[in-house]
Amino acid sequence: MIEEKALAIDDLLERNGITKDFFMNETYKCMLISIFETIVSEMTEDNVKKELKKRYLCSANKIITTQKIVYEKTLCKLNYEESKILYKYLYAYFTKKNLRKKYDYSVRYGLINKQNGKCNICNHQIDIFTSELDHIVPWTMVGDELGTSNLQMLCKDCNRRKSKNSAYNLKMFLVNKY
Repeated sequence: MIEEKALAIDDLLERNGITKDFFMNETYKCMLISIFETIVSEMTEDNVKKELKKRYLCSANKIITTQKIVYEKTLCKLNYEESKILYKYLYAYFTKKNLRKKYDYSVRYGLINKQNGKCNICNHQIDIFTSELDHIVPWTMVGDELGTSNLQMLCKDCNRRKSKNSAYNLKMFLVNKY
């Protein structure tokens, strides 16, 4: 049954011109962000947020502490590299400023150029006038603390539809046939 599903996925990807590497990479990124979102959703209670902050302050190894927190909250077992990514997200969450950073046009042009002039979701042509800056991990969770590595340029329609949904890229890549 599992092999059948794997073959069906491979076939679906091939029929739609999507490489398995691309699919696996996007799925992996979304999984890590989903784990982060799960932990953040628990921190809406001040006592949980304070307890986690205290654990980090007392921690000799923040990456190992992250592994333990992730396992306690989600039962997911992360390796060291994955834990580093989640720690980076959590650190951004804890240090998030309430004011949005204003990115100049050089950042926007750089991202459009890096994306070959295409929306990072629907793959349609964009330029500086038909696109909007988007935070991959939603700004509401990490602010601008992750820097430009957390930014992408989207067409206006995709940015409106995505909103705060970090898994939107994964949901839409088959529909838009990357």
